[in-house]
Amino acid sequence: VADAAVRLVKKIRQHYPRIVIMMNRGYEILPKVARDIDIVLGESVYADYNFKTKTYQLVPKTLYEKQVRWLKAAKTIAPDLKIFTLDYWRANDPQGIERIYRAQRRNGFDPYVATIKLQDVVPEPRAK
Repeated sequence: VADAAVRLVKKIRQHYPRIVIMMNRGYEILPKVARDIDIVLGESVYADYNFKTKTYQLVPKTLYEKQVRWLKAAKTIAPDLKIFTLDYWRANDPQGIERIYRAQRRNGFDPYVATIKLQDVVPEPRAK
């Protein structure tokens, strides 16, 4: 399946060289297609929603660190690749939201935070 996905992305790029291609996660194939896409979205890199407990929570540290390494490695392969992140958090917790934005910007990513229903992107709190 992964090889087929790589071939598909490469064929799309070949046939439509000017379109913007954004891939959501796809970490397994990312090293092979980093030069063929324009944007990679790291979803739930820092924070996520637990559907069983119905709570927002931080991603386990080891998984967070792996995802950051994978995304940064792709940027090494394709320096023009844009890296967006989408993390999920409570809209009524500005300190938690600020922590997510700060961490993801420190990683060199373009972060977004949303509630799990994706009805709203929670804006980045203004620096005080």
